[in-house]
Amino acid sequence: MVCRIRYSIRRVSCFDCGVKVEAVPWAQSGSRFTRTFEMHTTYLAQQNDKTTVTKLMRIGWTTVGKIIHRVVADQLGDIDRLDNLRLIGIDEISYRRHHEYITVVVDHERGVVVWAAKGKSAATLKQFFDALGPQRLAKLSSP
Repeated sequence: MVCRIRYSIRRVSCFDCGVKVEAVPWAQSGSRFTRTFEMHTTYLAQQNDKTTVTKLMRIGWTTVGKIIHRVVADQLGDIDRLDNLRLIGIDEISYRRHHEYITVVVDHERGVVVWAAKGKSAATLKQFFDALGPQRLAKLSSP
């Protein structure tokens, strides 16, 4: 069963700052979906393949990607995942039948992914170390 919420959001026109739209507690700014729907979609995208998610949620894969970006940005806020790194792990993950790769950096102490980028070359890994910077790089230790 599909449940739809219809609500007329109030808009205020200001000469100095333009049009402002009322914030609602059940949806994030710029989204057509409720927070619960977006959280559920993000969870499904972690656990299932693309076809299953799009069929269950009845939305396109591009929309799923936009939802994931909003949820991740909302959950992480201003957290810099590269801060306080000491022990890291680096690996490549293949996808699309082993023709494409993603380089992933993991913080072993917190058990979380802190950085990922497309590719598996030294240049890809250099992007991580450039983002890390010399001060944070000096804090890394070997096991």
